[in-house]
Amino acid sequence: MDIQQILPIGAGIASFIVALGIVTWITKQPSGTKEMMEISNAVKVGAAAFLRREMKIIIPIAITLSIIIGYFIGFSNGLAFAVGATLSAVAGLISLKITVKAAVRAAHLSGSGLGKTFAMAFRGGATVGLAVPAMALLAITGLYMIYPDPITIAGVGIGASLIALFIRIGGGIFTKAADMGADLVGKVEANIPEDDPRNPATIADNVGDNVGDAAGMGSDVYESYIVTILASLLIAALIGAPQIFMYPILIGTSGMIASIIGIVIVRSKNITDVMKPLNVSFYVSATIAIILNFIFTYYFIGQTTIAYALFGTTVIGVILVPVIQKITDRYTNYKYKPVKDIVESAKWGYASLTLMGIIKGMQSTGPFMIALIVAIILSFSIASNAAPEGTDPVLYGIFGTSLTAMAMLSLAGIVLSIDAFGPIADNAGGIVEMTGMGEENRKVTDEIDAVGNTL
Repeated sequence: MDIQQILPIGAGIASFIVALGIVTWITKQPSGTKEMMEISNAVKVGAAAFLRREMKIIIPIAITLSIIIGYFIGFSNGLAFAVGATLSAVAGLISLKITVKAAVRAAHLSGSGLGKTFAMAFRGGATVGLAVPAMALLAITGLYMIYPDPITIAGVGIGASLIALFIRIGGGIFTKAADMGADLVGKVEANIPEDDPRNPATIADNVGDNVGDAAGMGSDVYESYIVTILASLLIAALIGAPQIFMYPILIGTSGMIASIIGIVIVRSKNITDVMKPLNVSFYVSATIAIILNFIFTYYFIGQTTIAYALFGTTVIGVILVPVIQKITDRYTNYKYKPVKDIVESAKWGYASLTLMGIIKGMQSTGPFMIALIVAIILSFSIASNAAPEGTDPVLYGIFGTSLTAMAMLSLAGIVLSIDAFGPIADNAGGIVEMTGMGEENRKVTDEIDAVGNTL
């Protein structure tokens, strides 16, 4: 085993160790009153029942497909399919368990101010952000070490996609249906506040946050990570240059290390704006990822023109992450004009509100599309123009674009940490409302939830 194989395994293990430490800290925090625990347990039971019902359908299908793939395509692909599917389900389960555990504790801490509540919500999300990409990195590294030809482990992507499809879409439909049902019954028909304990649909709404926004998101990110790194490995194999075979995995390693550092530096004392520590964490992670990508490129790929060109494509991917985050924030943050326009349109009734929401949603796709097209063109051009003489520049161009995507997803740890604390804050707000903890407590959870909705 050489250093290029040790690095990703070490990064994955380190990520799990940090995640375990955070889980231990979360578990030691007080879980609140008996009434709060009753609500939390009801949400946990509902979410577990939903996943259990899904798994009764998914598991027989996954086992059957694994056997078929193994028989007709090869044992390695059948095994890879089983690994991909199993860990995708585990990713969803981890996300679900941590979200439920952290939410009730965040609700309890809401009486202690914004800082402590934010710390609990973020660290709950950080556990998911550390564990899920680590599983993906370790899985693909382990399979690649056993079967060095990536085409023989392509089944890992299919397996991950199968489970993510069920959990993400099934959970997503559930959460939207439960959310709309709760709002229609409570706000429209009964004219009572959101998450009011008199509305039985609020439990289903909170269950939806867990199975859709938490479990679904965990499986989805795991699947995206797996298929992106697998695509890069396949293209590297087509090029046939041995020095770049492990490069996509090294990109994932740098992002993993950067995410760990970005997570542990987040501080919650004396904060008045939740976005500030998150932005600091985000930019620190991105900077460290770029530095590590350069170091890995310099020492493992070489000091050639193509090596520096491939590094350049990873820089584009890392930069693209904050660009996408800023665009998202612009169109979903209540401080900016798009959301204010939607709020203003509500004065004229349901029709104008709906139309304005659709208009702003469609408008938001424009900047995303431009950013992605620019990134694709730049990465392809840089890599293809630097292709060594006698090689296929198109293949190198495609490889460069795949590295841009891989570099973007390498920061999945910090992105998922920030993203996952949204459902935790949302659930915490529901518990605060249902237990009648007071308006000040609800303001704290709503402020954190509002930030979670923009990321």
